[in-house]
Amino acid sequence: MIIYGTKGKHIHSEETDLIQCSHCQEQRKHTISIYGRYAHIFWIPFFPIGKKGVSECNHCKMTLAPKDMNESLKFAFQNVEKNAKRPITHWLLLIIIGVLFIAPMITSIFIAVFKSITS
Repeated sequence: MIIYGTKGKHIHSEETDLIQCSHCQEQRKHTISIYGRYAHIFWIPFFPIGKKGVSECNHCKMTLAPKDMNESLKFAFQNVEKNAKRPITHWLLLIIIGVLFIAPMITSIFIAVFKSITS
């Protein structure tokens, strides 16, 4: 049974202004999609690994990776990638571990302080 691995999830999409497609040579809008990759343990997201993205011409449906994009499309892609915020769920397991380990420590500190004040 596999208990760990990596997975990707769609986090943001945005349509660009009119940009010339390098495949069909039409001046059309493109849809830029950003996907966040994360490591997981038992299918619970542990920590983010990175972001990847693609653009799709709304006319010919050609999908391009960032290395294949022309300059204007690459510039639009970089702006969309900057705006794509990683969801907090990609940190879910680290948050759970933090709560399970840090909460008892904080509680014991408060109890010790309270005992010293009341004594």
